[in-house]
Parts: sequence; C-alpha cells; structure tokens
Amino acid sequence: MRFGACPNMMLRQNNGAGFEYAERAKRAGYDYYELPLASLTGMDPAARREGLALMRSLGLPCYTVSSILPQGMRLLTEPTPKDEVEEYLKRALDAAAPFAPEVIVFGSAWAKIRPQEMPEAEAYERLAEFCRLLGDRSAEYGVTAVIEPNCRRETNCVKTFRDAVRLAKLAAHPNVFALSDYYHAEIEQEGTEDLKAEGAAWLKHAHFARIAGRSFPADLAEDAHYAPYFEALAGIGYAGGLTLEGKPSSPEAYYDEAVAALAFFREAAAKFGLK
Repeated sequence: MRFGACPNMMLRQNNGAGFEYAERAKRAGYDYYELPLASLTGMDPAARREGLALMRSLGLPCYTVSSILPQGMRLLTEPTPKDEVEEYLKRALDAAAPFAPEVIVFGSAWAKIRPQEMPEAEAYERLAEFCRLLGDRSAEYGVTAVIEPNCRRETNCVKTFRDAVRLAKLAAHPNVFALSDYYHAEIEQEGTEDLKAEGAAWLKHAHFARIAGRSFPADLAEDAHYAPYFEALAGIGYAGGLTLEGKPSSPEAYYDEAVAALAFFREAAAKFGLK
C-alpha cells in the first residue's frame, strides 16, 4: 500500500499547486504527492516546469491528481458547454502528463451540485456522460479515473461511496471507478457496509482526514471508527493509494503532523493487515 500527501486543503487562501509542501512531504516519508489538477493547469508553464523539476529532484512521484475542474466549471447547475469541458480536459491532461499520474480524481464538488428542480436520475445521467468523457480522455494518457463522493457540506449529489459506485456503474466505462474518502464518509455517517460489498470491484483510490477539523490523524484511539474502516479496506484486499488530504494545525506544523500521520497509517496497515 502506498501513502501519499495532498496539499489541497492548504490552498484555499492562495493560488498555486502546493509545490511548497512537497519537500516536507518527501522528508516526512510519503510515497507520493497528489497534485490539484485545476491549479496545475492554470499555472504559468514556466512555473509548472519548475514544479516538475522540484518533484523529480526530490524523487517524489505524482501518483494522483485531484480537484480536476476549475471552480467556475459546472456540470449540472448552469452547465459549462460540452465543447469547453472537452477542451479543458485536453489541456488539463496535457499539463498533467509530464508528472505521469496513474489516477485522476473526479471530486470537484461544486461541479456536481444538482438544481432542486432537476430529477436525481437526470443529474446522474449527465454526470455519467461526463465520466464517460473523462474515462475516454484519461485512458488516452494511461490514467485511471475515479469518482470521489463529497459530503453534504460541499454538494447535494454523489455524497457517499455507494453514490460513487452507482455513478461508475451508470457510466459503464472500463476506465472509471470509485474513491473512498474517510472524512466524507464520516460526515455522511455511511459506515462500511457498502465499502465491504462493492470495494473489491470498484475501489481504486482513497483519501483520509480526521473528522475533527478535517485535520491530520495521529492515533488509532482518537476515533472509534478508524478500526472498522481499516478492517474493511483489508477485508476487500485493497492495496492502492491512501492520500492524506487534510489540514495541519498551521503551515509551520505541517512537517511534524505529517510525520505523525504517516506513522498512524503505517501502524494501521500493520495492525489490520493492509498490504
């Protein structure tokens, strides 16, 4: 199992792709870095090349890209024209290609907000159409697409792992799967039954943050739901990536808290038999 770090939650206040945290993530011992694709795509090409050079000098792979759509791009509410979406995906995947990601995460909660007057079935079909497009384009780059559920605090559509699997099944694309996010699962109080039932076939990536403050986990005893979650991952034989996607208590605390979180992940993997 690979453990990665993602700077997404630290980028709310500024622009950029979080390269400033990459050296600390590598020094903390993480196996990979998960970059925000929309930010990466919007960067000046020279700055993007500098980021790539940094990652290569650190020997820190970009296994995953997430936050793939820009904030202004919508798929359901006042949807962005299809040709603009297609053109953006081409640019985004071109920008990501030098970083050689293996997984692309369709989270982008704002893009999945369903208008109240739109039937849920129609919303899912429209999202499935996008997922087919994403599946086609990402396959051209040798990248696997996964659908991330986002909790009710962020969207009103595709909120649980069950929902993500439902959408992946509707898309019916050989390159589209699902993601499990511990933080969102806890907000939705969804438990692990769907993960255990569907995860072996559909789970290809996972995100993790402590529910308290969406912070970094540090101790298996701090949350009674940690054990069932890791037991479920082990039970389905999950061996993919698990990304730390949370917020440190401060930018200055990032390194120490990232070290503690990685120790937590490794302890959980050893205790519950994750490979």
